[in-house]
Amino acid sequence: MGIKTFKKRGKGFTLNGNPVTLRMASMCWHRWQRDVQAKEIAYDENWFLNNVLLPLKKIGANTLRFHLGPVPERYMELCDEYGMLVQSEWSFFHGLKASAESLREQWTNWLDMVLKHIGVCVIHPWNEVFECKELSDARDTLTDIIKDYPDFILSHRDVMHIHKYWWSMFENVGIYYDDKDEFPMPVLADEFGGNYLDYEYNPGLYPELNPAFLRFLGENHTAEDRKWLQKVSHAKISEYWRRVGVAGFAPFCMISGPEDGNTYFEGNLKEGKFKPVFNELKAAYMPVSVSMNVWDRNFYPGQKTEVQLYLFNDTSEEKSISCSYGIEGEKTQGEVKKTLKAFSKEIIEVTFLMPENPGEYSIYATIGDTVSRWDIIVTELNSTAERVVGVHSSESELIEFLDANNIKYTTDFAHCDVVVGLEKTYNLLKTEKSLKTTIENALGKGISVAILGAGPKTLGEVYETDSVERIQKVRRVNVSELESTEIAFGINVSFKGASEPESCIHSTGNMNELWENINRKSMWLWNGLRGGLIVPAVDMLVDGKDKESFEKLWASKGADTEKMKKTDYYAYELE
Repeated sequence: MGIKTFKKRGKGFTLNGNPVTLRMASMCWHRWQRDVQAKEIAYDENWFLNNVLLPLKKIGANTLRFHLGPVPERYMELCDEYGMLVQSEWSFFHGLKASAESLREQWTNWLDMVLKHIGVCVIHPWNEVFECKELSDARDTLTDIIKDYPDFILSHRDVMHIHKYWWSMFENVGIYYDDKDEFPMPVLADEFGGNYLDYEYNPGLYPELNPAFLRFLGENHTAEDRKWLQKVSHAKISEYWRRVGVAGFAPFCMISGPEDGNTYFEGNLKEGKFKPVFNELKAAYMPVSVSMNVWDRNFYPGQKTEVQLYLFNDTSEEKSISCSYGIEGEKTQGEVKKTLKAFSKEIIEVTFLMPENPGEYSIYATIGDTVSRWDIIVTELNSTAERVVGVHSSESELIEFLDANNIKYTTDFAHCDVVVGLEKTYNLLKTEKSLKTTIENALGKGISVAILGAGPKTLGEVYETDSVERIQKVRRVNVSELESTEIAFGINVSFKGASEPESCIHSTGNMNELWENINRKSMWLWNGLRGGLIVPAVDMLVDGKDKESFEKLWASKGADTEKMKKTDYYAYELE
């Protein structure tokens, strides 16, 4: 217990004059009341202390976000007693329908209760409410009310709340920022990873959840797959925000209702048994810690790759640390010894040498029992033996790859077994008729042609604007045609805007050619455009196909080809 000073400094916070990052967990107490298992323990302060507060302290968290409404005041007192900061929130969500008189009564009673608690550091009076007359009135009322209180950190006035990058129920990974200074004010990234899994790792009750898990894990996903997604969506995105240096971060949620958020517990809730995600968060939470800046998922046997390690010391004392790194199941590959100043961060680069045997592995960096890990796949290159790849002379990156892997190639498309092109080949097709003719001649001889990286690389409307405030708002889909290119024999590919990029693509019962000879998880998360994105925010349409190809395309999408032949036939799919 004691007096604290909590202030804003630049793009971050200070606690008693020292810099502090809010390493937060979220508890949605009032939604938790819908949970049958919560009835016996929701008001049990000993259960809260021993299964929420103390375990969070032990793995390094320093802040509890009481999401969308107050908790029993005794819980606030326990946070005071055990040194846990609090982000306190009122229950206005997706709207704010209240008169100035009602707002004054609600907020005054709430502020009177929470501001006497030493742990409260951020006041959050509404959540995901956008510009409207009611919000304008609310701001005026709040400005008038808080004149009677000591100064405090007020959400939306002093802090930007990032409610995207969920990698979850609705949204993809969006790793578009490198430093906190890209934002106009301190950032609390306090909602991501919300793919609700119950005590048995089954999806929650929201109807959107089952399609969302299909999006990230494909068909026939298992409880182990869902357990993996929960770990990475919470731990890896938490580590990302810590590396960026934002003022605070909170995966969503440790405890919530049966519909949304997450639970970090498995089995009987009363027993307080944690899911693996809980310990996976140590790298993000511990004051002295390490985090790997790596998003690549696929590697080759014996490949060397450089990885940045972020070393953190968020304590008030200088620390001498020893950080080892390697591949689980293999021998340790290296060790780094450093002395870190108080409240400091240091970035070093190390080299990982991939195993010679193909398979699934985890690479790691560790300080003590705090581990930052990332799951990878080592894939053996399919032997090309005597096959020769045709490649355009401008494709320097592709030629470098072929040389490095001893694959035969030629720039003469008439004397090869397959033609492969990247973005340069696709762009040349727009202007060089001779290249199109060369490709047509190759196809005429039965030589297959694969062009990768075709089309625009847009990340979507939300992220292509100068205003970072766009990341708070609902996406709009630009479906206008972005470009169209004739490839060969009158066949065109055209591209239209889609809502956002994709980080995961999957095989289906109708289309799995891309997965021949590779692990089905290879494209669950792969470093394509940026931070795990593999497919840009575009839809590609192919026009000019023959009847058989047309039918095959739509059959792969689930259409009834016999019905197509007989009548007009409409189908709709969600974006």
